Parts: sequence; structure tokens; C-alpha cells
Amino acid sequence: MNSIPPEGFIYSPDLLTPDEHDTLLGKLRDLEYQHDVFRGQRLKRSYAQFGYAYVSTGRKVKTAPAFPVDGGSKRRRGGSVAAV
Repeated sequence: MNSIPPEGFIYSPDLLTPDEHDTLLGKLRDLEYQHDVFRGQRLKRSYAQFGYAYVSTGRKVKTAPAFPVDGGSKRRRGGSVAAV
């Protein structure tokens, strides 16, 4: 396995505490994921949309729920690691 990360990727193993990691995974698992259908076949990939959602069967944009995870301090920590 290649241990060199892709260009632009930064791995920071200590960004989240174990409790924060578990909490975030629980929230991601609880999201309502959707699958698109193409030519009558349900696609394998799933997704959740926030803010606005694109409805492919009608080519429309509709309002979607807000992003449910409060990332305030985590977002700031991630920004400092990424130097943004």
C-alpha cells in the first residue's frame, strides 16, 4: 500500500478525540441517505444533501435540511491543520 497521501491531502490522526470521532460517526450513520435511479436501476452510491438538494428526476433544486453536525471548534482545528 502506498503511504504517500495524494497531493492536497493532509492526515491528522489527532484532529478528533476518540469520543468526537464516535459521535461524528453516529451522526453520519443516522443521516437519511438517498440513492439515484438510472434507467430503472438503483445506483450503489448514496448521499445526503444539505441546504439545497438537486432532484434529478425533474432537474429541480429544492430546500434541504441544514447540515446537522455542529463543527465549530472541529472546523477551526481542521482549518489550522490545513493552514486555511
